[in-house]
Amino acid sequence: MKTTTTTGMTLFPKILFSILLVILVPLAGLLYQSIFQFQAELERKVNQDLKNTSETLAAKINGWTDMSVRLLKQNAALPEVRSYNEALQAPILASILDTYEWTYLVYAIGSDGYKTARSDNDPVLNADGTPKHFRGDRTYFQQIKAGNAIGQQVLLSRTLGKPAFILCHTVGIQSSPGALCMGMKLTDMSEAVANISFGQSGYAMLLDDDNKVIAHGKPELLSEQLQDFSDYPMVANGTLEQPVIYSNNGVEKVAYMQPLNQGWRLIIEQDYDDAYASVKRTKLEAYILMIATLIISILAAYLIARLITRPIAKLTAIAEDISKGKFHDKLDESARGDEIGTLARSIERMGVSIKIMLKRLAKKS
Repeated sequence: MKTTTTTGMTLFPKILFSILLVILVPLAGLLYQSIFQFQAELERKVNQDLKNTSETLAAKINGWTDMSVRLLKQNAALPEVRSYNEALQAPILASILDTYEWTYLVYAIGSDGYKTARSDNDPVLNADGTPKHFRGDRTYFQQIKAGNAIGQQVLLSRTLGKPAFILCHTVGIQSSPGALCMGMKLTDMSEAVANISFGQSGYAMLLDDDNKVIAHGKPELLSEQLQDFSDYPMVANGTLEQPVIYSNNGVEKVAYMQPLNQGWRLIIEQDYDDAYASVKRTKLEAYILMIATLIISILAAYLIARLITRPIAKLTAIAEDISKGKFHDKLDESARGDEIGTLARSIERMGVSIKIMLKRLAKKS
């Protein structure tokens, strides 16, 4: 007699794979989407924090320079200042110096480029009556002569021995203007920039319109005062008011550069690993959660498949015994109220029927 053997996947792996397919496909998609949505939200928050820090400091610097411009404009319109008379101008200049503590020198320049008065009472004429202090070749005065209402320049002050900001406003008629100028200490501004810190590595730097450093949160990184940062990666990139990720000396950084009213630029930057530490940590935790969820889902699917196939396998073995003449009086599964119980009761009845039939056959024979 030839025995036919049926090969193929048994019921248990079929049920297991079906359950896993139903559970894991939507679950994996949901977790994947949630992780990257959350990561995008954290990255947006990091970028917004950089922007907010930059805007807060920028508002302070712009407010400082705007106030100085208004001060110069008001005083440049005074008849005493427009007179170019040292005796009339000097008291006005001294009053400005006394009132605004960030100024270290206030002076007026005539249309010929020579100083006509100073706030420190230093004579503007030599002993022979010739002009003493020529400023006509300075950038800030050249801007005034070119027709600009405002002239400005950041330079190393001989008076202070430190970087200073010279701000001027035009005086007189446009065809032959002079200027009212203030030499301002950058101490307060430098302290404001230096005191900005965030995370473990975040700092700010302030550049003038020639890309020279006015203030730096990490002065130890500078080799000289008013160092030229034209080749600095963030400056060379030129992207304004948008976070940029770049590499500097092998260190990946995220930076934000904002233009200021006077043509300066404020840069806020932080090491990428520091800025996005929370993003990486959250992403790692999310992956751990996803893996744990997948493991639990697989275990649950395995147990469910076992609960379904184990009694079926047992009933299959009992049916095989009955086919060989081995009968079971009572099946445990027949007490169940589900389909397995119905199948068990059917097998019980089948066994009883076969036993009765066999007894009748035995009597006839």
